[in-house]
Amino acid sequence: MHLLENTIRNYDWGATSGIPEILGREPDGSPQAELWIGAHPGAPSHLPELNATLDVYIAQHPGQTLGSAVREEFGDRLPFLMKLLSAGTALSIQAHPSAEQAADGYASEEFAGVPRDAAGRNFKDPYHKPEMVYALTEFHALCGFRPVGETLSTLELFSSDGPVLQELCAALADDDAAAAIESCVRRILEGGADVERLTAAISGQAIELVEAADDDLRPSIATVIELSKQYPNDPGILLSLFMNRVVLHPGQALTLPAGNIHAYLSGLAVEVMAASDNVLRGGLTTKNIDIPELLRVLDFHPFPVRLERQSSIAHSTVIAPAVREFQLQRIVLTDGQAPLEHNGPAVGLCIDGDLTLSSGQGKQLKVGKGVSFFVGAEETDVRISGHGTLFITTVGQRAGAGKQRPSGTAGMADATDTARK
Repeated sequence: MHLLENTIRNYDWGATSGIPEILGREPDGSPQAELWIGAHPGAPSHLPELNATLDVYIAQHPGQTLGSAVREEFGDRLPFLMKLLSAGTALSIQAHPSAEQAADGYASEEFAGVPRDAAGRNFKDPYHKPEMVYALTEFHALCGFRPVGETLSTLELFSSDGPVLQELCAALADDDAAAAIESCVRRILEGGADVERLTAAISGQAIELVEAADDDLRPSIATVIELSKQYPNDPGILLSLFMNRVVLHPGQALTLPAGNIHAYLSGLAVEVMAASDNVLRGGLTTKNIDIPELLRVLDFHPFPVRLERQSSIAHSTVIAPAVREFQLQRIVLTDGQAPLEHNGPAVGLCIDGDLTLSSGQGKQLKVGKGVSFFVGAEETDVRISGHGTLFITTVGQRAGAGKQRPSGTAGMADATDTARK
């Protein structure tokens, strides 16, 4: 077991608070967007007692850090990444590739000689990137495509002199919902003067329409107002009308599988994902946008937004989505002890209190507010005592049972409570 020091990513959309508060520091006024905890080469955690980064340490000691089952399935690398995510404004509208798409895209760009750090490179690694967010505060997001009828009802509230609005409404009359959505998304992302005029028109009309709209339609119109202030004239504003507006309350979790269109809007969350940096963007960003590649990976089917099931026993809650790379455990202690559930390696973060980790090998690690750590596969029978709240990410319960499978829409279907508002 080892303490970790981590990198904060200062992206423009980050909030100035949130992460500093979790870490027990004073905000410095900069946008602190993400804290990375893991071995991803983009910002690997550091082990101060060994003066090494976690990715190097794992590469030097794969057997004791990962265990044989994880090595067999994922190779000699940590297959997950844990983050604190603090959004003050909207992130880009984006989607992530499936395992096959990521492997093919990475191989193609490698063959073409595209530098891995090139601004226009889409596939930084050959892995997929399913992810899950666990809300620490009220957390707002756009996630997946809405039912066609709802989108059509919303669009019909607006008016425009150009042809695009009529084209979109006509396309949504197609009996094939996925085909209808794909046609509309393509038309919006192709852009052009007509799309720009329609985006400006709905942005201007939204303030007047939001109060008069039905409860089911009001959140989407409010989103237009919100995004228009942050990204004026961006086609992502128009695209947001086709997406579910989601509100997660503290303690709720949502998984985003491959092909799922999404954009986080605001809030503080623990985010866990497969260890990949493959992101295909379509709007609300100054970063690289590759429309053909995004369209290739998108799943255009409308799906209901559902929250992940959570299994609780005593002090411990486990959220295990249909993903092989990760699961999340939350432990809240006021007294007594709780086991650290880890199927191989684990990383953890204490967000309050003072806790002690003790392993069956006689090792102990004390962690307090804002302190993170790594537990190797060789550490067995790890117990946690003291008082406080701890989040732990480890390999999914299904890992080690076979080869890696592609992600898909199952992560949304394997859930219960709806969160769309």
